[in-house]
Amino acid sequence: MTHRTVRTCHARAMRWVRVCACAGGMITGCRSAIAPDDGDGGHADIVATTGTAPDRLLLVNGTSGRVTNRLDVGGRVEGLASAPDGSVLYAGVAGAGFRQSLVALDARTGRTLWMLPLSENGRPNVVDDIGLLTGEILAASSDNRRLYVARSLQGGIGGIAVLDLTSRRPVAFTGPWNVAAGGLVSLGADPTIPLLRDGVIAMVASRQNSAGGGRRTGERVYFLAPTTLAVLDSITPDALGGSTTQGIWQIVPAPDGRSLYVGGSQRVARYDFAMRSVTASVARPSLGAVTVTGDGSAVIMTDGGSWPDSPGSGLLFVYGPDLAAHGTIDVSTPMGNTPRSPTATATGVGVSWPSGRVLYLRAGTEAIGPLFPPQQARLLAVDVLERRLLRAVDLGGYGFGPLVRGSP
Repeated sequence: MTHRTVRTCHARAMRWVRVCACAGGMITGCRSAIAPDDGDGGHADIVATTGTAPDRLLLVNGTSGRVTNRLDVGGRVEGLASAPDGSVLYAGVAGAGFRQSLVALDARTGRTLWMLPLSENGRPNVVDDIGLLTGEILAASSDNRRLYVARSLQGGIGGIAVLDLTSRRPVAFTGPWNVAAGGLVSLGADPTIPLLRDGVIAMVASRQNSAGGGRRTGERVYFLAPTTLAVLDSITPDALGGSTTQGIWQIVPAPDGRSLYVGGSQRVARYDFAMRSVTASVARPSLGAVTVTGDGSAVIMTDGGSWPDSPGSGLLFVYGPDLAAHGTIDVSTPMGNTPRSPTATATGVGVSWPSGRVLYLRAGTEAIGPLFPPQQARLLAVDVLERRLLRAVDLGGYGFGPLVRGSP
């Protein structure tokens, strides 16, 4: 497979890493309860989407595996983010009539708090010379006072807008930027580290095709000032090791906020904010997402396979915080599937609560198109310490869609 083919395959998988669910029968040989140190007080609500049209936002109790609420947000969920404490959900919704909107919901009750129209028929809602076009990529600031929204426009240039969550008006813009789907995160302030003194926005983007399309050249990790969006620093692909032309797909902050994991098309690296350099790097074992346990003790790389030919290995690849290899976790066999075969479980994005022991992962494929048996959408709970699958929650539908932490 050529490098270009790999990037094409993974681009389809990395729209919030659109490899989402798994087929197979009921889980056997797995305990029915998650270890009591998972989440806050043993309770961890996770928010997923059904992957059907129209989408439903599913609030899932991580401890019981029960879907506690199914929320109709009026269309397809293109982007999803949560407040730092998980109390509020922000959904970018594509509705009927080519209407785009931003919806805020109470993560515990599912109640709609407010709805902001973004655009209709491709014409953005322009306020103070800034047009909000879609909510495909969203990130809440560490103090939950601002929401970073892509795609936005100013003077015909595509980029990112800062939405003040009190007034619900855009207050800043930067562009041109073509932002990666898994590439926008907000980090809180750390006065001991100059780059993080006031907090920072980390972003995977290029200047190319800001109105939409691929990021073929010039892709970097950029660090932006949280209020003005001025560029403070960047990481180039060559800093990750491997080819200088490799793509950058994803960024995941370490729980301590002092380092960042960067997922490239060839290598995964750990970047230290204090040193402003890459301190560890490892060859990518699979075409999947990077996720980190809540306590920072393990880095997991999932496997979404290569679309449409293979669902991947059906394994999760486990690394220490320094990216030293620590083996694998088989999430296929407990599902009645076979690792490294056409029935291997395809896995995508994951989240973890601060206790760090249990990861929640999207698993599955699209319904139509794969040259292997399609896999329905499920949420997997995996005990990283004991290296075993705890349970699978049937989400309905197939593949596609984001996954975020909800309200504890």
